[in-house]
Amino acid sequence: MSKKSVVMSVRVDDKIREKLQMEAKLNQTSINTLISQILAKHTGWDKFTKEIGFIFLTKPFVRAILEEVPESTIKTIGNTICRGGIRDTMIFTEGKINITSFFNSFGMWLAASNIPYRIIHEEEDTIIVKHGLGTKFSDYLKNLAEALLEEIGFNIKNVKMDDDNLMFEVTKSQKI
Repeated sequence: MSKKSVVMSVRVDDKIREKLQMEAKLNQTSINTLISQILAKHTGWDKFTKEIGFIFLTKPFVRAILEEVPESTIKTIGNTICRGGIRDTMIFTEGKINITSFFNSFGMWLAASNIPYRIIHEEEDTIIVKHGLGTKFSDYLKNLAEALLEEIGFNIKNVKMDDDNLMFEVTKSQKI
C-alpha cells in the first residue's frame, strides 16, 4: 500500500534553500526527499520532545556520567524512570502501547539522539544499536527495552553487548 502524497508550495529564505541543496547533494537525495524527511521527523518526534521531557546532551558527557553510576543503579533507572519515559513517548506519539509503537518510539528516540540503529524484521525481530557510549549504556538500553517489552508481552534474547554496540532479538512471550 503506497502512501498518498500531496504537492505543497512553501517560501524559504534563499540561504536556507542553499543549505538544503547542499545537504541533499551530500546525502545523494533530492531536496523534496530531504524536506519530507525533516517534516516527518518534526511531526513524529521533535514536536513532542518538550512535552515528554527529553533534552539533548553530548555523547562524551553521557558516557562520563554513566561511568560514575553503579551497575545496579543503571538497571534500576532503565527498569523504572526511563522505561516510564519511553512508555509515555509511545502513548504520546503513537496513541497506544504495542510492539509497533515500541519499534517506532525506540527508533525515533535513537534517531533523534543521533545514535545509529537498525531494526531487522525477519523470523525474529532484531535490534542493533551502535551507540559508542560504553558498556553501561548498552546495559541501560537492554534493561529499558526488556522492561518495556515485557510489559507488552515480549522478551529479549541472544543479547550481545559491548562498549559500543547492543544487539538483541525480540520474541513473543510464551504463556505457561
